[in-house]
Formats: sequence, structure tokens, C-alpha cells
Amino acid sequence: MPNDRVESKASFPGGCKVPEGEAKRIVAVVEEFPNYLFHLLAAAEVGGAGGYPEAFRAAVHPDELAYLKEHEELLVWGMGRNAPLNYILVFIPAYLNLAGEDGLEEYFGLLEDAVSGNGLSAWFRRYERPCPAGNPRAGDADLF
Repeated sequence: MPNDRVESKASFPGGCKVPEGEAKRIVAVVEEFPNYLFHLLAAAEVGGAGGYPEAFRAAVHPDELAYLKEHEELLVWGMGRNAPLNYILVFIPAYLNLAGEDGLEEYFGLLEDAVSGNGLSAWFRRYERPCPAGNPRAGDADLF
């Protein structure tokens, strides 16, 4: 796995830029869906997260754990690594805290449309969040 840092010019796709010299506000919350996403990755030991209790790992089908581990290079982050799919498949869904099966189906359905050649514009319109006053919106060219 490469150990290259990937610099992002936006806080998340369609997100707001934080003006230089200002601190970015960080809010710690506990939410069920993001915890479940990270549970799956830890159970599959994505990124070498060993030591996850076997009792928790047993809650996920072994084939699903193997699939995640097999595609680890697309999902791993940390220690200077930032895999190509972790933002769009892990961090953004966790940030949005997609609720229930309907929210997940809509999110990944819009992504499927995008990779089928329809572009990301519908996805951006659906998940766009307003920027605080004074924080310019990142343009599409700034994102990827």
C-alpha cells in the first residue's frame, strides 16, 4: 500500500473551504450508522486494525469480512495513507449519518448513476450542505 498523503482542498465533496488562519470546528458525536461502518472495517482488520475482539468479529459474515480485507487498498486510511474510495464509501456516508436502508439505497444509487456515466451532479445536489457565512463553497474542480 502506498504511504502517500493525499491533500484535499475541501472538507468533503461539495463542502466548504475553511478560511486560512481559522480553526475548523470539530464536534464529537456518537451515532449508530458511523459506528457500524467502522465496526465492519475493524472486524475485517482493514488497515491492520488487529486485536478487535473475536466476539464482535463473529457478528459479521466471514465472506463479507474477506471481501473488505481483499479490497483494503481502496479503503484504508491513517498513518499518512488515504485510499481512493475511503471518502466516498466510508467518511461521507458516516458524516451524513444515513439513516436506515432507504438512506443507504438512495446514497449508493446516486453513486451508481454517477459511475454509469451520469456524473456526480445529482449526488452533489442531494447532499450539498450550506456553508457558513464567509466560507466559500469548494468547486467541483477542487474536489478530486
